[in-house]
Amino acid sequence: MTFIMLDVSQVLMVYHFMPDTGEFIGRNNIFIPANTGLPAYCTTIKPPTVPDGSNVMWNGWAWVVDIQVGMNKEFENAIFERNELLSEASIILAPLQDAVDLNIATEEEIARLNAWKKYRVLLNRIDTSTAPNISWPEKPY
Repeated sequence: MTFIMLDVSQVLMVYHFMPDTGEFIGRNNIFIPANTGLPAYCTTIKPPTVPDGSNVMWNGWAWVVDIQVGMNKEFENAIFERNELLSEASIILAPLQDAVDLNIATEEEIARLNAWKKYRVLLNRIDTSTAPNISWPEKPY
């Protein structure tokens, strides 16, 4: 269904999209005063139902399914998660490495240092392109 401007006011279901990407962001009923058009960044054309991991985008004339958008979000989330975990590991490693460098580390600190170093190496080896199917390494004690 396409929008038709009428001489009478009307209430219509509209489907909203992001102005920069065209990504579908929601729907609602809106009041359209007589002799006016639709608000910006919406359409009366209903988007299709899409499978998980994909997105629907407005291209200016019709909705299109973009499977890559969902994959990109998963990839970006995986990179963010990996970087957060790497940062946490580095914060924990610093004082442990200092203790070893100063020859004041306990056996427990040396063991923790080695475990956290191994964890950090495993995090760096993660292939984020396989998101969301990533087997994250277990954090050391």
